[in-house]
Amino acid sequence: MTNETTVTTETPVDTHKNNAVQFVNSRSMADIIDHISDQYKLLENSKEYNKVIRTKLQETVDTVTEFIKDNYDDGATTDEIKELADELDIELSKELTVSFTANVEVTLTVPIGFDEDSIHDGMFSVSVESNYRNDEIEWDNDSIEIDDFEVEEN
Repeated sequence: MTNETTVTTETPVDTHKNNAVQFVNSRSMADIIDHISDQYKLLENSKEYNKVIRTKLQETVDTVTEFIKDNYDDGATTDEIKELADELDIELSKELTVSFTANVEVTLTVPIGFDEDSIHDGMFSVSVESNYRNDEIEWDNDSIEIDDFEVEEN
């Protein structure tokens, strides 16, 4: 009595190909087209279902985010809210817009006969920097405008 061991080197991809070939060989062209059509419909339904699930999940995250941000300053639940936000990868931040008026006066020394009308606001640039240093604050100059531009001779 001999024991024969059969070793297969067939990979899952090979198995899938062999099954597909067997399926094609055992069916008529109409059956194959129907099967492919059914598989395509299943795929499309799955894609639509995934879109619905992703939308509902995003709505839930948005709701939780809003709740966390609205209730963050409530001292009794701050630690729990921080933990929940960390778990859901929600950044706890808010935007503040700071507006102020700055009067700038610059003295230019120009040659005699210089055309004062050639000086205009486009020749100057303005930037604002904060002296407050904190790595947790992001700084963005959204809007800097030059208003009431005038030139006077001294």
